[in-house]
Amino acid sequence: MMDMQKILSLADEMVFEKTGKHLDDLQVSILKGVWENQRYAKIAEEYRCTEGHVKDVSYELWQVLSEVFGEMVRKSNLKAVFERNQVGNFAAKDIVHIGNVHLCGEQQASEKSEPKTINLHKEGKNLAIQKLLELGLSAEQIAEILGLSVEEIKADFSF
Repeated sequence: MMDMQKILSLADEMVFEKTGKHLDDLQVSILKGVWENQRYAKIAEEYRCTEGHVKDVSYELWQVLSEVFGEMVRKSNLKAVFERNQVGNFAAKDIVHIGNVHLCGEQQASEKSEPKTINLHKEGKNLAIQKLLELGLSAEQIAEILGLSVEEIKADFSF
């Protein structure tokens, strides 16, 4: 099970990166409540506002998270999206963004810098390779992006 504090921290950082605004208290309550399978009415009761207001704020939050993850995020699939993207497994400062692919590494990627070797955790490396394969990149391109040898890529995935 994913750690709620890590989820909230990463969600906040990703939303801030996209919008320039941090999650507010209601958005945090919505994420926690939805994660715990609460209904909007219960979240509204705990936050002391109307259910309609919670629904409105939720709609906006799902839109932003959909942009962040590059896929539709809704109340019904929130956990699946976070788990599919293994969001809770990495510290926010260790995320490297390459298009819609989020990689776990010890260094930040810079658009202007030379390609750097990224020390990837095994599951992060495999997720990154899988995502890049889905985007149609070759083993050579993936190796260059991730700072790995082509043999490492080919050993983990059949080409």
